[in-house]
Amino acid sequence: MLVNLFWDDLPQTKAAGNLRVLLANLRKAVGPYVTISRQHVAFNLESIFCCDLIDLEQGLATARSSQPDADPLHKVDADRLAQVLASYHGELLPGFYLRSGRGFDAWLANEREWLWTRAITALDELGQSYLQLGDYRAGIEQAQRLVQFDPLREEGHQLLMQLLAADGQPHSALAHYQRCVQILDEEMGVPPSLDTTELFEQIQRGEWTKAAPPSTAQSNPQSIPHNLPRPMAHFVGRAAELAQLAQLVADPTAPLITIVGGRRHGQDSPSHRSCAASARHWRGRDQQIYQRHLPDLACAHH
Repeated sequence: MLVNLFWDDLPQTKAAGNLRVLLANLRKAVGPYVTISRQHVAFNLESIFCCDLIDLEQGLATARSSQPDADPLHKVDADRLAQVLASYHGELLPGFYLRSGRGFDAWLANEREWLWTRAITALDELGQSYLQLGDYRAGIEQAQRLVQFDPLREEGHQLLMQLLAADGQPHSALAHYQRCVQILDEEMGVPPSLDTTELFEQIQRGEWTKAAPPSTAQSNPQSIPHNLPRPMAHFVGRAAELAQLAQLVADPTAPLITIVGGRRHGQDSPSHRSCAASARHWRGRDQQIYQRHLPDLACAHH
């Protein structure tokens, strides 16, 4: 597997030779901290070392060890999870790439997506738990990180607005709504959802209370089905195309929308970015968005 990850463009014998040299150098450099066999290469868990990724994964796995999934976290568990999440700073191995090794690029993209999804889910749950526990300042801190890591997810903005309002900061909650409007307009050319706007109006009229609205996890359906990886960066431009896409998605007479793009590397494709933005915004509708790589086609004759 390592051979295919690092040198999938080389003959098998040449790639295997490269791997042997690499493992020999690895033994010399960090021998006590790794275990190397014919089947695997891994950290030596019995050695004295600290790996933030391992600590994060273990912390996320044990965050709910003492209570059912449906219940808000207890204060001690919430504080423990907050400490675990403090080690998460965004994308795994940011900026790291290999000159050769398309298999490694695909593996890293999957690992980034898996870890990012776990962190976003945990931040949302932590913010919701702090809201229910009445520890609004701690919840605001987590909701701000949630919005930072996933600015196109309206549930995060709603949660932050609720926490600010509950903490006696309605003006800050209203100001954040305007920030949410700006982000969605700049990134996707669309307005906030009705749920977000209704929350804004409730806070503006002074009618919002913590017990009045259901939690964002209950009030907002899950994202529509898709197979798109998460965009690794914000995108700018193509506002006209995104606005046209928004109109088509909302049009019930357009049952199928096809976006065709040229061959671009990974997530830099404009067509992929448009689809990803759609999947992350239009929720609760009978829609699906899927990406398909088509073989090269000869130019069509008209």
